[in-house]
Amino acid sequence: MTSAWARAVLSHPAFCGLSRAHLGRLIEELATFWTTRCESVLRERRGDERKRAAGAGPHHHLVFTDRVLVTLAVLRLRLPHAVLAELYGVSRPTVTRAVHESRPLLAARGCAVPDRPGPRLRTLADVFAYADAEGGRFQVQ
Repeated sequence: MTSAWARAVLSHPAFCGLSRAHLGRLIEELATFWTTRCESVLRERRGDERKRAAGAGPHHHLVFTDRVLVTLAVLRLRLPHAVLAELYGVSRPTVTRAVHESRPLLAARGCAVPDRPGPRLRTLADVFAYADAEGGRFQVQ
């Protein structure tokens, strides 16, 4: 299987729980944080600025879009990492690493409150506080 085929399958709303338009905006929003974090980690590891051109060196087996899709599939459907690894043609530890690196980005972003532009629910405590403030009734979309 190709990663383009796997990406097409996992980007379906049945797998990731988001419309393709919303998924595209999410990936675009998180990509900046991902790139910044990767560069920061590399700079810290090197102890100095980049010595080679951008793009040199080893590449990730799963590109950022696939990392987000794999993480959403794991969180939404609890698919085993081995299944997703088979789908993408990578090893199980590669999928596990991708999920462990992507989950903090999704958690830090939080969930938007429908019809309210400001607040984001980042923790389960935030969800319960919001539900309590709304009289215990709200709809998850």
